[in-house]
Amino acid sequence: MKSLIQEGLARGDLEDLVLPLLTIDQYQSKIDDATNIVVGFYCFEEDAAHDLSNFIERSPYLVQDTDVSPAPTKDGYYVTFIEMNRTPEFVNVLLELLKEVTRLTNVKNWQFQSPRLEKDEIKSLDQETLDQYVDTTPRDPKKDKIREVFEFFRHSTLTDVLVDGSMLVLEKRGVELGFEIVSLSDEVPAGSFYLDETSVSRCIVLERFLCGPYSINCLDGDLVIQSQDQFLTLRSL
Repeated sequence: MKSLIQEGLARGDLEDLVLPLLTIDQYQSKIDDATNIVVGFYCFEEDAAHDLSNFIERSPYLVQDTDVSPAPTKDGYYVTFIEMNRTPEFVNVLLELLKEVTRLTNVKNWQFQSPRLEKDEIKSLDQETLDQYVDTTPRDPKKDKIREVFEFFRHSTLTDVLVDGSMLVLEKRGVELGFEIVSLSDEVPAGSFYLDETSVSRCIVLERFLCGPYSINCLDGDLVIQSQDQFLTLRSL
């Protein structure tokens, strides 16, 4: 296939400016997580990130959107975000795109991280490994929500978790607690925390019911359960 190196960018122009590590499906899509996968390239300089973004945007491959992080990560990298269709063809399209990016960067051995890997685990980027660790099936948002809630409670001692729309039932040894799911987010919900005796008692009861690595607070009458960097806000029925 003829090289796609464009006027203004020559072979090797981004050498030593792009980390040989991609993130796949770890960033949220601006369009739709159900139908798009976000690929992130880490660049040492902001100009390099924009050059890479512009190059990929003008490529003939199935790229839905490109963007660059407005500020560097805590490690000092600028991230070039690429949104691609979540389809079975994703792996082949990404591998073809990387052939062109390799001409710019001279990176020979790409690696990647994805949510299906353990935290901080890195894998060599090849077709077989991508097929194993990247979800290329378009998602059902309802099923995604159920899976996220199940994952949130996986460290609890609950015997069952039932999700029906926004309704949540937590079961433990025949005892059930019902709630309405308000939100599940990685950001602290806004509002006023209550520290009165009744609110504290409600939090203690639920903490004992879950019996896991969870902290619970009352926020404007709702219960906010924190697990690591996630916050699940529940409303009593």
